[in-house]
Amino acid sequence: MNNKYKLNFFNNRLSSYIIAIFLFCSLSAHLAACSSSTDTKLSTTTFEYTSQSITETTTIPTSSEESTTTTELVDSITDRTITQTTTTVTESTSTKETASTDETVQVTTSETEKDDTPPINEDIIESLKTKLDITMSDDIKMTPLLDIILSVTGNMANNMGIYYYDLTNGDVLSINGDRQFRSASTAKIFVVMAMYQAVAEGELKLDQVIYYTENDYEGGTGILQNMDLSQGYTLAELAEYAIKHSDNIAYRMIKRVTGSEKCYSFYESIIGHPTNRSQTQMSAIDAGKLLRHAYTAVDGRFNTMLDHMLYTDFENNIPKHLPAGTVSNKIGFYSTFYHDVAIIHDSSSPYILTIFSDSLTKTYDIDPSSLLADLSLEVYNRR
Repeated sequence: MNNKYKLNFFNNRLSSYIIAIFLFCSLSAHLAACSSSTDTKLSTTTFEYTSQSITETTTIPTSSEESTTTTELVDSITDRTITQTTTTVTESTSTKETASTDETVQVTTSETEKDDTPPINEDIIESLKTKLDITMSDDIKMTPLLDIILSVTGNMANNMGIYYYDLTNGDVLSINGDRQFRSASTAKIFVVMAMYQAVAEGELKLDQVIYYTENDYEGGTGILQNMDLSQGYTLAELAEYAIKHSDNIAYRMIKRVTGSEKCYSFYESIIGHPTNRSQTQMSAIDAGKLLRHAYTAVDGRFNTMLDHMLYTDFENNIPKHLPAGTVSNKIGFYSTFYHDVAIIHDSSSPYILTIFSDSLTKTYDIDPSSLLADLSLEVYNRR
């Protein structure tokens, strides 16, 4: 092969290589442009769907560089979607708040809302209705409330006494309402009421100073056990301690000065039947009668006590999920007994709710506090 032929051969091969490279580059550029166009179209389309669809686009197999780009794009889209959703929710909430006063209260007081209605097992409810002692003022009107209560308690209602009384229209519902329980600290209600009764009758004065004796001591709840017991305390102070802090020493001091006989006589005159004076007992209906008497007193002689009951050291039961400062309540815990009794000062329809229980933790392995709080919320929302 002569030199001229070699040169021509080399030039031809070189030209072929150049053309091939050119074609390859053109094809690559075209493919990249198509890919970019496809990605853009995919992103634009995906933006119109839900956030779930957007998330799924990140699972499309791509190179590391393409994955990074796609993730950044999806994040940007997700942010925009979230912003739009938030705006929609805000507009919806504003519309709801201006719709009616009642709805505004439920929106702004989130703790009084309950998103999920407790499941109602009709068979259990109907079975319980045949076993429990149930009294209602109006079967048609009160049956829905009864069903709600039993859907929360289930078989635990067998260990409970529950009483509901509407202070506006007199509607009544009781479940085992007459069953007697160890009263525990709910007894402080009638002892303090008996003291205020004696003050109203001129037998005692709220500003008179009472001094502690050794027989007044009792541990457990309260603040006086950690205070200077050598100084005297007025009856007004002792009444506040007995209610707000469930103070056992203050309770015993009040009972001593008022007189045990007078306290029990006053209690029995309100509930309408004798009680066990050596081991004080109370039913849900008994507690309801006491609270109703305190609420309806013409001269307001028990109003100070009801005010003390608005803010106690024990707000995790009936008051827990309700608007703050609207519940006058008094708890009672002793051994297996767990109670809370209350007046709910609802502006449109105040009512009484008393709940007594025994052995809920032992029998059903449940926190009584949570049960009472949930039950209270359901009654508040469904009555």
